[in-house]
Amino acid sequence: MVFSSYLFLFFFLPTVLACYYVSPKKWKHLVLTLFSYFFYAWANPYFCILMLFNTSVDYTNGRLMEKFPARKKLFVAFSII
Repeated sequence: MVFSSYLFLFFFLPTVLACYYVSPKKWKHLVLTLFSYFFYAWANPYFCILMLFNTSVDYTNGRLMEKFPARKKLFVAFSII
């Protein structure tokens, strides 16, 4: 699926926007994350494994930044690497 394709413009994008605006505030981030996974899986399911790894590493580093504010730069470096 490409951003300029009719499938994206007339089906996927309206579906994502409708689900996003209908969902409660605490679920909006999850809705966008799940649709992002679906979008990348459309091209190649292997991308979901990479995104899951990247999401878990960045989420963990973000939580560690909150817990240990003196070492934020270290956790940012781990996320970038």
